[in-house]
Amino acid sequence: MSKSTKIVGLIIGAVVAAAVYSLAVLVGPGFFIGCDVGQAKTRLFCETDHQALLDACRELSKRYVDGQLDSGEPLASSPQVPEVIRALRPSFVAVDQDGCVRIELSNKWWPLGVRAYPENYPEYPPPFEYGDRKLLEGLWYCEDGYSLHPDEYDKIIDELLSKNRTVKGTTARSDPNSSQTAEHSPQP
Repeated sequence: MSKSTKIVGLIIGAVVAAAVYSLAVLVGPGFFIGCDVGQAKTRLFCETDHQALLDACRELSKRYVDGQLDSGEPLASSPQVPEVIRALRPSFVAVDQDGCVRIELSNKWWPLGVRAYPENYPEYPPPFEYGDRKLLEGLWYCEDGYSLHPDEYDKIIDELLSKNRTVKGTTARSDPNSSQTAEHSPQP
């Protein structure tokens, strides 16, 4: 093999290696984010008893409002947080002054999670939104991008919910004008 053939081979190899590396840098993070999002949705929709989650959030809310929680401690990893919430492996848990609990299940690049509201939480007029999709009265799912394609998201969510035997009464959409709520509710 001649010296020029070796040099051409090394150049081609270097170009291919650089292309593969660049592709991995561009595609790799998106792949891992997609995996994290998929796993978070599986934990929430397939493995969680939504009534137990709502009850735990309301318990956490009451304890926070009553001053029983250390507000300086990150709640996502706190042993003070009920197990059903910790089982979701949240990246962030917060309780606001009104007692609303916000649980983030993914990273900052693709936010998704749930919001739980105390019993008898006041209804505000639009544009106030509880979340993207009502799971139970007082428990709402939120995901970045949901509002752009709610029908597509609802199909995915309905499919995941159908794998969860503990879910009862989940509704199709948060849109108060939607007549699809009853027809998209999973059947036990």
